[in-house]
This record gives sequence, C-alpha cells and structure tokens, in this order.
Amino acid sequence: MGKVSCEIIKDMLPLYYDSVCSDDSKRMVEEHLSECNNCKVEFKKFKMKFIFRKSIIENRTDSNVIKIYLLRGKDCG
Repeated sequence: MGKVSCEIIKDMLPLYYDSVCSDDSKRMVEEHLSECNNCKVEFKKFKMKFIFRKSIIENRTDSNVIKIYLLRGKDCG
C-alpha cells in the first residue's frame, strides 16, 4: 500500500477505534501506526480522551445527560 498522510490517518482513527472501517482501511491504519511514532502517540491520546469521556458519562446519574451524549455521538459519526 502506498504512503498515506498522517492527516488521513488522524481522520480514520475514530473509525478504526470503533472497528467500523473496512478491512483495507484497518490494514492501512495499522501499517501506518507501525511506522509512524507521531500517529501512534495521537492514537494513544485519542483512546485516553475517549476512555476519560466515557467514564465521566458512566459516572453520571442524570439519564438525560447520557441520552444527549449518545444522540450527539450518533450525529457526529
């Protein structure tokens, strides 16, 4: 597979993380991450942000906040 820019990989990280990209895209991201330390760091940051945000929502008792979060997530991706 040809050289893919870091910007494209950064765009693909949410899809890759959620396992909703194609097998070809998955291989492309994995290949790039194995060769690019900058993108590897960006992916680690992405995962940490996601885990942090998820823990905040899971610890909230207000079900309306959770519903809004879930609906916004569907609109964004």
